[in-house]
Amino acid sequence: MTTLSTEAKKALAEDVKEIYNGNPNENAYKHFTEDAIFQDPPTKCVGLGEIKSAFNSLPKLFDYKLNSYTVYPDYSPDTIKIEMVTRYTPKIVAKDIIMDSHLFLKLSGDKVCYMEEKWHGEDNRKEDSWAGKIIQAVRRGNAMLVHAMFSEEPPKPSQ
Repeated sequence: MTTLSTEAKKALAEDVKEIYNGNPNENAYKHFTEDAIFQDPPTKCVGLGEIKSAFNSLPKLFDYKLNSYTVYPDYSPDTIKIEMVTRYTPKIVAKDIIMDSHLFLKLSGDKVCYMEEKWHGEDNRKEDSWAGKIIQAVRRGNAMLVHAMFSEEPPKPSQ
């Protein structure tokens, strides 16, 4: 259970927003527990190191910017919900991808312990079937590969 006020939840969400706005940085990462989990359709990151590597890799692969970002700090007592629309442009193919997603930040005390991004509001966790278990294994493999290839250190701001 969290003890954060509505205003403190909004401030936390504003810091985390930076990793979705092309600016991953330590100010955003300070809000995560060391054993935090992040899930989206292609990956499942376990631990802050893998989360940092995943988000730090994005500026190397995409130009991206938030088009909209709405915070629901009191979605539930220990969860912040964020609805956002992000424009991604892969650096190797100049074609915009517009992603509508719902982000859920589950809190433990004043830190994010679990973050799930649902693209188009769809559930990512299809673990019940045999095929679902294979999909989960692939998602873990994706996260581990990105972590091995990219640094946990945030990229330096452009001059």
